[in-house]
Amino acid sequence: MHAVRKAESVYFLDTCQKKKTLASFHVENEKATFDRFVSKDLEEAVCNENLRCIKHIAFSHCKIESKVLFDFFWRCPKLLRISLIESKVILSNNPGEIIQVVIDGYGDCVQTIELCDTKISKTIFYDLLAKCPNLEQLQCFRSKIISSFGDEHYVRPIELKKLNSVIMPKVEMDDAVIVSICQSAENLQQLDLSFCATLSSDGLFMACDYLTNLTKLSLKNTTITDNDLLEICKKNESLTFLNLSFCTKLSSNCIRESLFRCNFLESIILTGTSLEDWDLVKICKKFKSVKVLGLGFCTCLTQEVFFTLSTLEELEDLDLRNTSVEDQALRQIADTCKKLKIIDVLGCKNVTVYGERFLRQNKIEQFTQQVEDEKEIGVCALW
Repeated sequence: MHAVRKAESVYFLDTCQKKKTLASFHVENEKATFDRFVSKDLEEAVCNENLRCIKHIAFSHCKIESKVLFDFFWRCPKLLRISLIESKVILSNNPGEIIQVVIDGYGDCVQTIELCDTKISKTIFYDLLAKCPNLEQLQCFRSKIISSFGDEHYVRPIELKKLNSVIMPKVEMDDAVIVSICQSAENLQQLDLSFCATLSSDGLFMACDYLTNLTKLSLKNTTITDNDLLEICKKNESLTFLNLSFCTKLSSNCIRESLFRCNFLESIILTGTSLEDWDLVKICKKFKSVKVLGLGFCTCLTQEVFFTLSTLEELEDLDLRNTSVEDQALRQIADTCKKLKIIDVLGCKNVTVYGERFLRQNKIEQFTQQVEDEKEIGVCALW
């Protein structure tokens, strides 16, 4: 990827013209502001026939006007991917220009949009999605989709029939944003809303209510409540992955009943929930073929219940951090779960050096490195 590290648009223009076969380029400058005046130079650069093969454009640490951003859609007809990293997208002085670019029909090739630590208004975000009818992946990390003056109730019809993956951990947005996305993406299969603290339980339910083909769902550390989770699982019986880590508003009984509505679960992450012995026993009987099971920080589980895990013969990855599990239970699990590859016993005070030695002898990998914030574990490796 070619990197441009100077704010002067003349330098950028000269660099682009010298590059004969540019497939992607990266604009990066902490003080760079790409407004309508700089846009003219950008347009001239991208108009060069040698640059029409561009497939990926990335803006890092930039303040970019929306008109400039949308210019790339029709200047680069083969554009597949757009990335905004630690940037801020500001609205054009003439919003009508943006709408005109959108309805021109360019952007059909874009398959992936990435926002990382980026601030963008709802108006621009909706227009960006509407511009990409063939979008397949939407990835937003720690970004802010905010309402600016006049667009609090702005809604733009979008149709994303090919969108199959929405990964949005730690994104600040209101319920209307995620509901609009899910409403337009009837074939969505993967949805990650981990750490989305600004979303209400009703908003999570309304968003998932439009979805019936989900296979992977993460609601880690959200405000989801019992009734809403039950309804979500009822409509998405084909789930194979479900992450409910640190969903503190869920009761143990609701967790069990929700899981029972999904018959194909292979990965169940219940870290930091209020799960109790009786419900765990029932879950183990129902899902004997589960491959990944997260029970870390489940402080309501007693020592005896961990012996039940030995019935999960297909188990490959087990999280028991900060639980009351003992050496004996670990030995029985390791003896019967022949496919077990990873087990995490970090912070388990009842596990001695003998228990850890037995795991090593059975070639079972352990996690021993302390993590500062336990709730952050695995946020970027949910699938």
